[in-house]
Amino acid sequence: MRFPAFMFWPERYWLDTYDLSDAEHGRYLRILMLMWNTPRCRIPDDPAWIATKTGRSVEAFEIEIKPILLRFCKTDGGSWWQAKLLAEYERCERLSSRGRAGGKALAKKKKGSSQTHAREPQQAYAPTPTPTPTPKKEEKILPPVAGDGLFTEPTKPVPTADWPKDYQDQFWRNYPRKTEKKAALAKLDAIRKSGTVRWAAVIGGLLRFVHHCKAQRTEERYMKHPTTWLNRGCWDDEYNATEGGGDGEHRSEGASGARPAGGHRSWASYAASRARAAGGEGP
Repeated sequence: MRFPAFMFWPERYWLDTYDLSDAEHGRYLRILMLMWNTPRCRIPDDPAWIATKTGRSVEAFEIEIKPILLRFCKTDGGSWWQAKLLAEYERCERLSSRGRAGGKALAKKKKGSSQTHAREPQQAYAPTPTPTPTPKKEEKILPPVAGDGLFTEPTKPVPTADWPKDYQDQFWRNYPRKTEKKAALAKLDAIRKSGTVRWAAVIGGLLRFVHHCKAQRTEERYMKHPTTWLNRGCWDDEYNATEGGGDGEHRSEGASGARPAGGHRSWASYAASRARAAGGEGP
């Protein structure tokens, strides 16, 4: 049996033949086509026969064709074949056999159906029965249950039109603690895509947070990580002038927590200024 086509796998072919010249590619493909059109994909191990089929002399066959056969094909002394091509031929045979079996089963089924109708011709003229309407059972609609998540109206997302194109740059430029940038910007992007928060709320809350940290003289190491700030929705936080603790503690002050006189950030700077005022040497 012959089949008009076979599956060609370019990647597999290229891995096997990447070092061939253009002329050698042509010879190899010609051999494959010759085998495909020969019974069972086998060509006789006859130099004169192969030379005639490929349009060459026997001498040219020995120089141009035989090296291709020796590298890519197998022989049992009586014929040549290519293993992958033969496997493809056998696959086509299996598919063809299944198709024929399926066609026969379908034809047999149709034939049996036609004979059944021939034996019972009266059924063809039987009146079509009038369908009896099935009474519909009235469904009782239960009132919605609060908090069940099925009948509550979904929250409409807040429009995100006010988010600028450079919202990530603006956020990172203004946030005082530069740590975990990738995670923070990914969380910021997720907030924007959720459609539940306006950009004005985020940037406004961030600026209030920055102002609060400056007013409380919070060291950077004690500020919230940007990812933490976003995860906790801290843009809604409110601050007042007397607020301390948390982000507002004066962590750089002495152990007692008292602020050095003169507005100094640490006791070391306060001691140095006192030394300079007294005429001593300061750092």
